[in-house]
Amino acid sequence: PPYGFYWFRLAADSDGPTWHSDAPEPMPEYTTFVLRGGPEEITNPAHRTLFETDVVPTWLTKRRWFAAKDQKLGRVHVTMAAQLGKGRELALLAVEVGHPGGAARYLLPLGITWDDQPALAMPQQLALARVRRGRRTGTLTDGYALGEFHYALLALLREGAEVPAGDGHVIFRPTEGLATVEIDPTVAIRWLSAEQSNSSVIIDHKLVLKLFRRLAPGEHPEAEMGRELTARGFANAAPLYGEILHRGEAGEQTVLAILQGYIAGEGDAWEWSMAFLDRAVDDMQRREASAEDVLGQYEAFARNLGQRLGEMHAILAQPSDNPAFAPAEAGAAQLRQWRDRILGRTTDALDRLSERRDSLSEAERALADRLLPRRAALLKALLRLIAAGKDGPLHRIHGDFHLGQVLVASGDAVIIDFEGEPAQPLAERRAKDSPWRDVAGILRSLDYALAARQRAGVTSREAFDVMAADFASRIPAALLEAYRAAAPDSADPARDAALLELFLIEKASYEVGYELGNRPDWLAVPLGGLLALVETLLDGEAPE
Repeated sequence: PPYGFYWFRLAADSDGPTWHSDAPEPMPEYTTFVLRGGPEEITNPAHRTLFETDVVPTWLTKRRWFAAKDQKLGRVHVTMAAQLGKGRELALLAVEVGHPGGAARYLLPLGITWDDQPALAMPQQLALARVRRGRRTGTLTDGYALGEFHYALLALLREGAEVPAGDGHVIFRPTEGLATVEIDPTVAIRWLSAEQSNSSVIIDHKLVLKLFRRLAPGEHPEAEMGRELTARGFANAAPLYGEILHRGEAGEQTVLAILQGYIAGEGDAWEWSMAFLDRAVDDMQRREASAEDVLGQYEAFARNLGQRLGEMHAILAQPSDNPAFAPAEAGAAQLRQWRDRILGRTTDALDRLSERRDSLSEAERALADRLLPRRAALLKALLRLIAAGKDGPLHRIHGDFHLGQVLVASGDAVIIDFEGEPAQPLAERRAKDSPWRDVAGILRSLDYALAARQRAGVTSREAFDVMAADFASRIPAALLEAYRAAAPDSADPARDAALLELFLIEKASYEVGYELGNRPDWLAVPLGGLLALVETLLDGEAPE
């Protein structure tokens, strides 16, 4: 001090830092619309055909949250349009996109940034078209990029307003808690990311407004779970302050956005874990500390995480007059559902692994060659585990639980993002399931955390290996112990053990299939995990 230095390395191909996101790819050439009023005029006959056939399809394929990039798009048409804002300069649209795999609806807010006003970079990055009104020119952009759009939604939520939207209304439904939250409009809005599966902003470090990009009719699990957990007083989830939904003429409802409380903390548990494991290895080297010493803080966090998950499950297991939250037991129908889902995922992973065997690395091929001959015995054992789950408790669960769905706040754990697996149908994401599915998800995520830290590089491989071995034996055990203490008392520990083993194998099989299709260089992580689980399950049984 006061001097320092930076050391740079140029790399042609390297992973960027975790906080980095690529700037959205701009449109190659902008269409210009001549307007008399606001952006809702885009849906008028004079502009609608061009907007639906040329502008929207090109723009959608550049968005990360658009799920049909690899398919040829069919007809695109606007299914909903509502005018918002004091000057009606904002609009809330839904567009339906046809493709060979079916059709899907997406939320598309619109706004205009005029050239004679200061503008941020994001409205330009997310622009759809150019506009002209009289002598004034500007850009038609995703309303998400505009601070005034979010404040307009917040104002309408406070009013409990209903806004006409073609064949229905957009309904702004606040909770009682919203009236107690005071917002300073001079504090800048913080955009979390424009290119995630959903689009969220932080308002005055007190509220989070989340727009659901892909729309589906019916109750949304994020809104539903937030409403229920808030009502039941679960403090370790973000409180729900409001919902924005569209109600059609026939009464069908689609949730468009939710407003939640902002949780201040140290980031999500995945990134926190990466930083912690880095420090742990450095501490072992600098202070010659043992792995037991450096992992104490993480063990305490793991216990808190297990306790909070158990407390949430205990709340969700309570009797309820709401049929969507009334607990149940695993009967024949649930066992069939588990059989179809879990055996389907496992056989798919093994089939794809077999097809790709010759293209795998030597180390991956060795793992595959130990796993694939056990296919028949594995599927038979899975049927045995499923049968053991008969009469087990079922209730609403998180459904997609991993370290990225947890916020770290002063060492405690706050559970977020109750959407379930985004690729699954809404009915399945809202279905009751065994609580051990959530436990399996977080245990697999701990395994991934160690692998990810190792892949990113460590200062000492020897110190990391010692620490990783201690982590793998202590941390999951601590989480499980705390979970069992907080969760409802078990009537059948043997059934619980069978279900945990079942869902661990399901999760690892899903991961193998995912990595084969999306990140082949990560395959060794879930493949090694799945092999270890299978060999433990089939201990003593010889491969075919």
